[in-house]
Amino acid sequence: MKRKMKLVNDSRAVSPVIGVMLMIVVTVVLAAAVSSSSQGILDGAEQAPSAVFSVEIVKDIDGNMGSDITTSYISIRHVSGDSIDTSDISIITINPNARGDNGVMEVHPNVVNTHVHSEDYNYIGTAPFWNQGGFFDTQEHSFFGEFILEPGRSMMADEWSNYEKAIWDDNDGEMWMYRTSGGFEVKPENDGHYITGMQAMFADWDSVRSGDHVTVKIIHNPSQKVIFDSEVRVI
Repeated sequence: MKRKMKLVNDSRAVSPVIGVMLMIVVTVVLAAAVSSSSQGILDGAEQAPSAVFSVEIVKDIDGNMGSDITTSYISIRHVSGDSIDTSDISIITINPNARGDNGVMEVHPNVVNTHVHSEDYNYIGTAPFWNQGGFFDTQEHSFFGEFILEPGRSMMADEWSNYEKAIWDDNDGEMWMYRTSGGFEVKPENDGHYITGMQAMFADWDSVRSGDHVTVKIIHNPSQKVIFDSEVRVI
């Protein structure tokens, strides 16, 4: 006797298969959505520039002015890499020999930190300045935050021994900082609040000696990445 085959139309057997297929489709869609979202985040993230810098710090060398006047300076040179707008970076220095517990100095773009005064030289601005080979106060867009660093360009801050200077002092137990002769916190935009470029760059600059090591960092603010970090020997 031949047995007849019976086709069974059983929806219960089909439903699990459809369910599994739907789960796979949903998983694929979710994975694609997550991938797209992640890519969007990555595309929107600020990338830090890549650059090579050289830093030179000099303390109290002969100013070649036919007298006993000396000069000090820091030069930060962009050697190679991406062009960098100085409005996007900050500089942090650490002087381990600074008196008190505050050896860190922060330099931010377009924030006035220098008020230089001598017999024939006076200016207020933001150090370090774009070194164009002339007087900073006579050159446009030379203050930190106003110019673009490109390979071959350098920025610098300086101090001459005949400049009026701020005093690193704790004012009898208060916080160590640069102060006026009257004991007030130096505010460079104010009349009589003199502070040199080197004092603007380093906490307790007077305590730094040739042979000391100080730390110099450059921060790319949009990405919050450190793009330069080095201990520099003072010449």
